[in-house]
Amino acid sequence: GVELDARLAADGAMLHDIGIGCCDAPKILCEGSEPYIAHGVIGARMLREYGAANGLDLEAFARICERHTGSGITAAEVRAQALPIPVRDYLPETLEEKLVCLADKFFSKSGDMKEKPLDRIRCSMRKFGPDAAARFDALCALFKVE
Repeated sequence: GVELDARLAADGAMLHDIGIGCCDAPKILCEGSEPYIAHGVIGARMLREYGAANGLDLEAFARICERHTGSGITAAEVRAQALPIPVRDYLPETLEEKLVCLADKFFSKSGDMKEKPLDRIRCSMRKFGPDAAARFDALCALFKVE
């Protein structure tokens, strides 16, 4: 079977929100000009540009950045919701991408900073539609989160 690269997942988890500083999110002290939903795409671009300029392959980390939002986002959802990001799929594919995507839902950058209970996350995911909720449930099943 396929094994999870724990180092890639840990390092990816540390980097997954790197684009947030460019976003307009005053509640979490970010005073940039870009919409919050774009932080993953921005972080991916930052890592790709840094890697290219320094002879580093940061693609695995860039992919974690752009695929961790929600339970992943499809091109159809980008179009239907007129999201301010390029129209394409942002679905986590590798185990590491899926793990960071799932783990990210349990912690907030604002509020009480405590771990969110699973039922609260499921309720939140339903607001984004049945497909997003089903993708979240699939991630929970994959990593045996109950």
